Amino acid sequence: MRWTIALSIGLCLYSTWLHGKEPTKPRLILLLTIDQARGEYLERFRPVLTGGLSSLLSEGVVFTNAHHNHATTTTGPGHASLSTGLYPSHSGIVDNSWFERRNKQHVYCVEDNSSPLLELDLRTGRTSRGPASKGRSPINLLDTGFGDWLKAAYPNARVYSIGGKDRSAVLMGGKNNNGTYWYRSGRWVSSSHYLQHYPEWVLLFHRRQLVEDYLGKPWLPMSVEEATLNRIDIVPGPYGTFPHYLGSGQVEANSSFYREFYNSPFLDTYLFDFAKALIEAEKLGKDDIPDVLALSFASVDTVGHTYGPNSHELLDTMMRLDRELDKFFRFLDKAVKLEHVGMLLSGDHGVAPMPEYQKLKGLPGRRLSSHDYECIQKAQQAILEQFGQDHWFLYERHFNYKTLDRNNIKRTHFENVHAQALERCKAVTNVWTRTEMETQSGRSENPVWERYINSYFPDRSPDFYVQLEKWQISTRLGTTHGSVYDYDSHVPAVIRWPGITARRQVERINTVDLPITLAALTGISVPGPRDGVDRSATWTH
Repeated sequence: MRWTIALSIGLCLYSTWLHGKEPTKPRLILLLTIDQARGEYLERFRPVLTGGLSSLLSEGVVFTNAHHNHATTTTGPGHASLSTGLYPSHSGIVDNSWFERRNKQHVYCVEDNSSPLLELDLRTGRTSRGPASKGRSPINLLDTGFGDWLKAAYPNARVYSIGGKDRSAVLMGGKNNNGTYWYRSGRWVSSSHYLQHYPEWVLLFHRRQLVEDYLGKPWLPMSVEEATLNRIDIVPGPYGTFPHYLGSGQVEANSSFYREFYNSPFLDTYLFDFAKALIEAEKLGKDDIPDVLALSFASVDTVGHTYGPNSHELLDTMMRLDRELDKFFRFLDKAVKLEHVGMLLSGDHGVAPMPEYQKLKGLPGRRLSSHDYECIQKAQQAILEQFGQDHWFLYERHFNYKTLDRNNIKRTHFENVHAQALERCKAVTNVWTRTEMETQSGRSENPVWERYINSYFPDRSPDFYVQLEKWQISTRLGTTHGSVYDYDSHVPAVIRWPGITARRQVERINTVDLPITLAALTGISVPGPRDGVDRSATWTH
């Protein structure tokens, strides 16, 4: 694994992109993340993309082979990598949640009981502190992100982050920004880490009750010709067809309706509405000091989990995002001028194809069966048969070291017996142990070895990782992500920047390179060593 100084130009592997042009420092920098965006989505859906995504493909530097180079391809690690330029092994965000051995607690990646949720009374306009258990902050993120680097260079820069998910918004916002908001029960909320009370514009925005306008309105697909659907590989899904309805037929908005709204493409529209209000109220991009706005779109993920990457629902969600992004760009052109806006678009992870789709196409793929789970359970019984009945596990994939010591059993021996038993299961291709992670040796010839190393952080990682066979997923319905395979690691990556000429880059890059590249384009320093490298070194020479 390379551990490099971020702004070092390193080894130049790329041809000259420009002819004497220089990048221009923008007034506003957008960090756009599509949750669960597979690397092929933009190109595959391009025949029906006519808005903002299409313009980014035409006007930006398009990295066609960008990957998250870590094994646990979930929302938390993906956003942390895009923000900090660090792998989970250095950012500390090893998953959406983890078990911490030192205090025997299950930890959500952005939880912080000392920073309670802020609640807003729309009638009185008063802000109050909500439950501490819903408190959120970047306390578990161990290093700074792009927004922090910008504020170090420009103390008066304003940095904001908005996300459909709290972990997306918090992790993209870095350690110390001006404000972070996420969706909760029909509103955009924050915590006391960022604010003591909501500003007036947030109150006025929520009094518009934009979410409630969707009550009783079905989700119908945008028009696409049948021939085009076939050409971009859209197939009928197993979970019903359009129209889809939000909620359960209730006459007024309630918790069920707000959950259904979250799981629809309209959440992204609502995020754009809030982003526009924030830009106007906080006057982002109005002077020569660059500001940052991070936006993380959750709808592709929520829809994708249910319907899969080859569904009409997923396509419609991408098309709606494309159109809404175009409206947003038009808004920015009036508010800031697009010539003063720099942008990065990427994704936090991909997703596995639906096994039903794979079967339809004659391709490998299946859901784990009861026999698979039985085999995995029997692997645990093998521990009891060899070592006897005792409290061997502290929590799921975490061994109880006190029990091992009391029985005079070396951890390496115990983990090898356990790994061998699991690897006898049909669904399991490899079990990676803590000893292998700590020594970083033993199976370096395996092409995914480096990704597991990059995911390992001693205090937060389990004692072993189970690598399932390719094209297999553990969910009974829908699909999921989180594997080490390319369908989960490959994501879109586009940089559109003032003064930079559009082109396609086919060489493989890692997503940790993207914030480092933005820092170089902005002309700011990156503190300390980073895992990513600057990919813009030859663009201006």
